[in-house]
Amino acid sequence: TVVKMTAKPEEKKVVKLTPKEQVKPVKIVPPSKKQAGIQRFGYTIQVVAVGSQAKVDQFARQLPQNGQPIWENYKVVNGTKWFSVLYGDYATSAEAKQAISSLPGHFQQLKPFVKSIDAIKNSAYPTLNKLN
Repeated sequence: TVVKMTAKPEEKKVVKLTPKEQVKPVKIVPPSKKQAGIQRFGYTIQVVAVGSQAKVDQFARQLPQNGQPIWENYKVVNGTKWFSVLYGDYATSAEAKQAISSLPGHFQQLKPFVKSIDAIKNSAYPTLNKLN
């Protein structure tokens, strides 16, 4: 006997795709005056300003080596070259001011003062060279 086999018709599942909601493009706007005025960086202490690179290195070696960064900032003021030695990175001006009292006495006699890192970054001489 011969048995004829016929293929059963295949059932195809149809998946109906619905279009995904269109995501609206995000508009990027420049910062507002208020946002631009907010300090992005912290504060540091200008320990001394000297006229030569050799003196920068001399002062930097004498600063406490306690994990705080030490930088130099080079600038020209009225034709004179100055190298500022900057110490520390503090969140607030008050923290930086308080840290001045923890500096060795001979540094305190140099009348160090708090300086905004933003002010340096936005100045004509924004380069900070890390010394440690």
